[in-house]
Amino acid sequence: MNQASFKFINYKVVNFSFNSDNIKGEDISIKLDPSGVYSVNDKTFTLSFNFYAFNKQESHNEHFVYCEMQADFKFSDDVINLESIPNYFYPNCIAIVFPYLRSFISSLTIQANLKPIILPTMNLTSLSNPLQQNTTQR
Repeated sequence: MNQASFKFINYKVVNFSFNSDNIKGEDISIKLDPSGVYSVNDKTFTLSFNFYAFNKQESHNEHFVYCEMQADFKFSDDVINLESIPNYFYPNCIAIVFPYLRSFISSLTIQANLKPIILPTMNLTSLSNPLQQNTTQR
């Protein structure tokens, strides 16, 4: 049996903002913006995952929730550079982190004594190409 080439280490919320005055109704849109950095020396990958929630009907689309999460992953010794990261890693790392984001956003809005924003489970495979394109090596 082959061992997986990566493992999830941890995550943290590094920045967030919330402005309930910008909420103009229940019809919201979200934007997810992933990027990554692969460190050759210690074979780690840091996923930065930015989340924005804004009113669907607003013309200027000012967000009322912003959250930047970072998640760390460790690769096995066979991943020697950015090009050797397996393609399945990109959609899977996002899928691993997304439940933590969902929980944080729900908790944040519940604790603000507002109607909670409960993000649905989502197919995030469309984010794997943007993540791959926005990944650098150091």
